Amino acid sequence: MKSPKLERFEDWLTDISSILIFVLMIITVIDVIGRYFFNHPLKGTVEICQLLLVVAVTFPLAAVQRRNEHIGMNILLDRFKKYEAPIYIIVQSSCLFLVEMIFIFALVYCVKSTLMALQIYDVTEGPLYVAIWPAKALLCLGIAIMSVRVLIQLIEVISSLWCRAR
Repeated sequence: MKSPKLERFEDWLTDISSILIFVLMIITVIDVIGRYFFNHPLKGTVEICQLLLVVAVTFPLAAVQRRNEHIGMNILLDRFKKYEAPIYIIVQSSCLFLVEMIFIFALVYCVKSTLMALQIYDVTEGPLYVAIWPAKALLCLGIAIMSVRVLIQLIEVISSLWCRAR
């Protein structure tokens, strides 16, 4: 079940994440130089870096899942690989279903939290009062794309099981 538009969007999010990591490095270097050479650190560095890091981590999740490039320990799945293929596929689809439920729960909670932060105009506590809701909204986007990716993989696994049963 190929989805070229979704794959391009996932790759675009990964590119944005790379740019954000570069921006994080630049902000940190400027803060360190200002702190140690001029005794004047960059205000709000911690808050800005925290908000950017959330986005930088969640945006590439779906592309990493699609490419199977994540770091994982397949303790459970490796035990079932020695059995017949349908048992392995059933275990794999069960794990994917569990992961999908976790991401859907996280997405619902994230959307509620974003709406609450927008409603009360939640800001960071540092020297800069940066609004938190944009970072939360982008976190919701990353979780939503990851949920779609896991759902697509779950459908692929179930359809392969269905084809084997025929």
